Amino acid sequence: MNRRILMTAVAVILALVGTGAVYVYVKNADSRAVAGKQPTDVLIVDKPIPAGTAAQDVSAGSYLRVDQLPSDATPQGSVEQIGTRWESDVATADIQPGQVVLRDMFGTKVATTSGLAIPKGKIAVSVRLTTEGDVSGYVQPGSQIAIFDTFILLDGKNVPSGSKTSSDKNDNWATMLLLRRVDVLAVSKAAPNGTKAGLDDANSADTATLLVTVAVNQIDAARLIHVAQTGMPYAALLSDSSITRQARGVDNQNRLGTIFAGGIRTP
Repeated sequence: MNRRILMTAVAVILALVGTGAVYVYVKNADSRAVAGKQPTDVLIVDKPIPAGTAAQDVSAGSYLRVDQLPSDATPQGSVEQIGTRWESDVATADIQPGQVVLRDMFGTKVATTSGLAIPKGKIAVSVRLTTEGDVSGYVQPGSQIAIFDTFILLDGKNVPSGSKTSSDKNDNWATMLLLRRVDVLAVSKAAPNGTKAGLDDANSADTATLLVTVAVNQIDAARLIHVAQTGMPYAALLSDSSITRQARGVDNQNRLGTIFAGGIRTP
């Protein structure tokens, strides 16, 4: 009899402990979920900040406004104010309105003859992209992008033909990853191609293009310049967790891969 009572008591105690553990877990989970939705103050750019503008001038010049974002949607590196430790810092690239101010957007002024802060060991190269090719305007200074190239394969030999204008319906078009991850230094509207100075050509298709300037090494600069002349570059916006890798690419005739047949082959 005593043994039965003891076992019952133990069962009751274990049940209470389990219930308590579940309650604590659920309560903590709810707290974490609520914490992730708590508003966090961030600085938003209100008017364009040219590269080289002193951080203190930005703070005092009505360039910024304070806004709030959920804490779990706040970009890493965002700031609530420009502190006194930024006294010698300047904007390292043009910063466009609507961007959340990140600490990495400002740094020590670097002597340069180009007026553009270029990372050590890199060179700056600009490439013309359509508005679709620059992720509908979300590619901005400070972004990281991958660059793809679309081109015509030469006589089925899996190499580019070097021509993007003289094509016919029998040509085999292919798309491949060119550069896996590069830093964007500047973005500006490209001048319309083939229009005369002083004439309004708002209907020209070339007006819907942007010049995206990226920091690359010499080899990648040559590849990008070549693609700009012979292929059709296209950008993909990356996050810190985005994964890119060299792959065979895809083409109309499935010579490079089998994506149109339902699968992707990678090396």
